[in-house]
Amino acid sequence: MEPQATKFSNMGRHELAGDSSDLTFTTSTVQRDHELAGDVSVEVRDGSFTWELESQTANISRINLAIPKGKLTIVVGQVGSGKSSLLSAILGEMRTLEGQVLWNKKQNTVSYATQRAWLLNASLRDNVTFGLPFDHARYQQVISACCLQPDIDILPAGDLTEIGEKGINLSGGQKQRVSVARAMYAQTDIVLLDDPLSALDAHVGSHLFDQGIMGQLVKDCRTVVLVTHKLQYLEHAHLIVAMEKGQIIARGTMEEIRETSPDLHRGWMDAISECVRQIDEGLEPNAGPIFQNQTRKADHLKRDDNSSPVAAQHLLLNRLSRHMSVSSLASSVEDVWVRRADWCEDGTKKDQAKFVEDENKEKQPDGELGKLVEAEERMEGDVKLKYYVTYAAACGLHLAILVLFLQVCKAGVTLALDFWLAAWSSGNVGGSIDACNHTEANVNYTQWNTSQAISGPDTTGYYVTGYTGLSVGAIALTAAAVAASILSSLRGARVMHDRMVNNIVRAPLRFFDTTPTGRILNRMSGDQGTLDNHLPGDMVMFVQNCLDVLSAFIALGVITPYFLIGMIPILVFYYFMQKLFRSSARELKRIESIKNSPVFSQLAESFGGLSTIRAYRAEERFTDEMMRRLNAGFTPNMYLMAVECWLGVRMVSAGAVIIFIAGLSSVVAGLQGLVSPAWVGLAISYAIRIQIQLFSVVSSFANVENDMTRVERVDTYSRVQGEVYQHKSGNTVPPVEWPASGTVQLEGVSARYDESLDGVLTMVTANIRAGEKVGICGRTGSGKSSLTLALFRMIDMFEGKISIDGVDISRVPLTLLRSRLSIIPQDPVLFSGTIRFNLDPEENSDDEELWRALEIAQLKTLVADMPSKLDEMVTEGGENFSVGQRQLFCLARAFVRKSRILIMDEATASVDMETDAILQEVIKEAFGDRTVITVAHRIATILNSDRILVLDQGKLMENDSPENLLKKPDGLFTAMVKANK
Repeated sequence: MEPQATKFSNMGRHELAGDSSDLTFTTSTVQRDHELAGDVSVEVRDGSFTWELESQTANISRINLAIPKGKLTIVVGQVGSGKSSLLSAILGEMRTLEGQVLWNKKQNTVSYATQRAWLLNASLRDNVTFGLPFDHARYQQVISACCLQPDIDILPAGDLTEIGEKGINLSGGQKQRVSVARAMYAQTDIVLLDDPLSALDAHVGSHLFDQGIMGQLVKDCRTVVLVTHKLQYLEHAHLIVAMEKGQIIARGTMEEIRETSPDLHRGWMDAISECVRQIDEGLEPNAGPIFQNQTRKADHLKRDDNSSPVAAQHLLLNRLSRHMSVSSLASSVEDVWVRRADWCEDGTKKDQAKFVEDENKEKQPDGELGKLVEAEERMEGDVKLKYYVTYAAACGLHLAILVLFLQVCKAGVTLALDFWLAAWSSGNVGGSIDACNHTEANVNYTQWNTSQAISGPDTTGYYVTGYTGLSVGAIALTAAAVAASILSSLRGARVMHDRMVNNIVRAPLRFFDTTPTGRILNRMSGDQGTLDNHLPGDMVMFVQNCLDVLSAFIALGVITPYFLIGMIPILVFYYFMQKLFRSSARELKRIESIKNSPVFSQLAESFGGLSTIRAYRAEERFTDEMMRRLNAGFTPNMYLMAVECWLGVRMVSAGAVIIFIAGLSSVVAGLQGLVSPAWVGLAISYAIRIQIQLFSVVSSFANVENDMTRVERVDTYSRVQGEVYQHKSGNTVPPVEWPASGTVQLEGVSARYDESLDGVLTMVTANIRAGEKVGICGRTGSGKSSLTLALFRMIDMFEGKISIDGVDISRVPLTLLRSRLSIIPQDPVLFSGTIRFNLDPEENSDDEELWRALEIAQLKTLVADMPSKLDEMVTEGGENFSVGQRQLFCLARAFVRKSRILIMDEATASVDMETDAILQEVIKEAFGDRTVITVAHRIATILNSDRILVLDQGKLMENDSPENLLKKPDGLFTAMVKANK
């Protein structure tokens, strides 16, 4: 794995050079205390900005803009035109090439809702208050304006329910509304909203705009800058900013733009008219007289050149921005279903629509109620033998045995070297060299007879030759042992790592819902790092220390047998000391491992939302939180150091006793005439070494056991129950060309995200014909995305079956199934690499096909203008492209794959209406012979589909052509179409 510092440094473009203390780059000219006109909050003068640290090429240029104080400014433009970059430049998140950004010093506090909502792994309330004191009245107003109360009502702990990492338990629209609620609750002078309405359906989006943006923010004279593709809201803007290719092409009110940029204004009106026309045509058979008259009037205004364009403009905008009454809206969303959670415990909460002040204000979670992320598991007691066996097997049993054998041989040769040297020093070299072999423990070394001595030169040569041979043997054995240790440890670390990674990438969705990223990062880096860097050395050191102690006992036992008797109580003392020390050190290490996970989580979470943190000026709070988690992570280590000091004092004291016993036993043996002075010296040297080695044995044993706790943690993730990807008994292997036609049959499908949860889909039955274009709609949380996940078998389908071309997908190997389907997800995913790699990772297509795919996705011009064309690099997560552009790249990738079935999950939510309309036509042509399943909030996106599936609370409520569904005046689809009006 790449180093974490490198990984995190690439997590965002603007994060790289941001100064977290004052929200500015070192080269930025953002000034927050400038004297501006009283009616101006922020002004950009001749600004040119870039995302790159070294580049002089501006991403947005020649920006001159004065944002009026206390007014609504709306920024519009096609996908990739620089709308989000404009907000980032205002915040100081981009590097300034020219010009300056000036903030009114009297009103310069800001709140910011990003295009992709950034949420904390905390309760919903904490995400809204974002570190501010809880003001119940203000909080209630914000919750109501953002239409979050129905969502809160069905949570078991209310707004104190944990929403999971990155808001994983919420749908895209719910996450976006929480992000907007945070911006509203902050009561800042300036509120920047980056396309928050794209993820919302018509009911909720209209309510949020009217009750939240207009009813609270603008009403309270807070400066609002809104980026949106919803042109129907333009008439409410005090200032409209139109962008194209990184520049402002028009600014002013609607009337001013009509005068100064008539073509642009006409294009907006045409886009709005087309949207109205499509919906009107669908409603025509059942439309009431008033509605039909309005339609005819609009058509007449378009045809009559002499009629007032202003009147036509207001008519179109009023009709498209019409929304349901508050009471109708409440009834339409009271059955909100929270994705990926089994939170509906009783019927009373589902029916509750009124905010119960006292209950919600003081509500506290009941035990584990509302808790999503469980406490990290922690083992207790001695490390079980199976983990030692697991690690040995990973290293290779043959290599492990070889290492142990070589270490034993090396210890034996080292002991022989010491004996040889002692014999040489004593000069006792009788013909049979009995002194060296010590076959008789009571050899009388005082009976030395000089007449038996070998002559000097012969004696020296003999001992030099022997000592040299033993030294060479020790060196060779040491080198062999080290080489074998390196090979076995490398193999062990690699096997353990690969086993863990291969298992984690096959884990089901629920695992990632309930497991914070920090825990996974901790196992992959911290725990795996121990297996890479510490465990092999600690284990070798332990074996060496054990063999050294054993050699010392053998030597001292042979030289001074009385030493063994005196060591019995010392060994008992050592046993109890090591037992106490190991148990304490082991548990402290386990606690440290667990306490490190929140540090990784905080780091990943903070890097993911740096722009938001800096905008809210919450750097100090997040720094304090990081320091708190770091202190909690380091505390066990400090206690461990204290325990080691405790052990050291006792081991040194025991070592002094060992030296005393060895000296006393040597003196007794010398007085009895059992040893010569040379052997006494060897005994004393071993005694000095043994007290150090015994301490090392205890310490290294504890280190090995501490390291083995990391093996426990890695092995635990290696045993997470994962999805079965490969062929297994009973599976069906479909033909090579499967699916050939693309028919999809759903028969009583009920699915859930985990076996412990209730279903998110209930008895869904539908038949999608080959080549049919099917739209799926429903209110936020109705189960639309869950249905697409069921097609990929990413959630547990516990009832019914899904068949593709007559083949039951539950019997198709997962790898094969998912390789035959294509999806454009709600959150677009691009990978680090070239554009070519992102379009065709399997390298099965030529450049002509890739350019054709880019043309279909409306990206050909963009890529063609790049220096490296198809080989242009994509940064991590595709951060060098806008969210809308990422969605278009995913569309191009789907075309390249040529799958017979394409699923589009809100695939065009972040693109403008004009681009969306073009894409729908292109998709209809390019994917004409393929089955296309489209999930969308924009009714116009799916209005031309062959068939519409309407979901509500996981159930299929309506299934028919758009024309037939619109004939039902009380139908859900008809209500949604009217809401889009």
